[in-house]
Amino acid sequence: MLPIISSFFIDTTTGKGKIITAFLIVITIVLIGIQVYLSTESEANLVAEKEKAMKVESWKSGIIAKLSGLLSSDRDSARAEKYKIGNFVNFGWTSHHPLFMEALMADQERTQLMEVVPPPNNMVTIENLPNSIDKMIVSWSLEELGYMVHSEQTQDFLSELDPSSEDEEEAEDEIGGDEDEDEDEDDSKEKAKKSTSNKELEVANTMYYGHKVRNNDIKLIVYTMIRAGVELKMLRPMKERKAETARSIRFEWSKNYSKRETLSVSKIKKAKRFKR
Repeated sequence: MLPIISSFFIDTTTGKGKIITAFLIVITIVLIGIQVYLSTESEANLVAEKEKAMKVESWKSGIIAKLSGLLSSDRDSARAEKYKIGNFVNFGWTSHHPLFMEALMADQERTQLMEVVPPPNNMVTIENLPNSIDKMIVSWSLEELGYMVHSEQTQDFLSELDPSSEDEEEAEDEIGGDEDEDEDEDDSKEKAKKSTSNKELEVANTMYYGHKVRNNDIKLIVYTMIRAGVELKMLRPMKERKAETARSIRFEWSKNYSKRETLSVSKIKKAKRFKR
């Protein structure tokens, strides 16, 4: 448009006029290129915002469903669980038992950390909570930290990883510690032939995290799970660095890590960084 308009005011037969006209043509091309680039970026941002909005809407729907279930059932199951756990006192258990002590330590560290860590700027999605916990209570505990528990998570939990598909690097501590752990996994092939037990359907011993999940978010989630009685033995980054899993947390059960020592609260607290 500029070259056409300028032709009425500039003498294009002279050398100076030709130079000015050529300059205006270049400017026009650059402006068109910028406009195309900006429109492309706007479309990409619009798609990303729509995807984010869909995730938030799914999360809201899950929250409403959980609240409805909470109100309708009046948490009879929770009261039953409290009664069952209360029987342990009659059996001779005390709060000094290592399992209880670890849960109490996890709660203490969780409380202290959540006071100093700002909420995540980008939503962290959590999937596959194990059946061994009260999913509703743990979901609320995670969501009060600003995380989103997937509303369509697998209820009948089972994800048996093929030992041959795992990296052979278990001797190195995954969260940056110095201690060496003996890994006796040569018999994994023999174990793989056996049927999965009912216990393996209920528990999770591995937590996978996306490469953009903050270190403190990993700690808060692990503390929440330990507080609920989940015995995690391995924390691992997801193998594929995909955009859709960059801020995801997923719990699995793997035979590869069944003989590992359970991760303690003190070890998680000492970890300065998690592998990426």
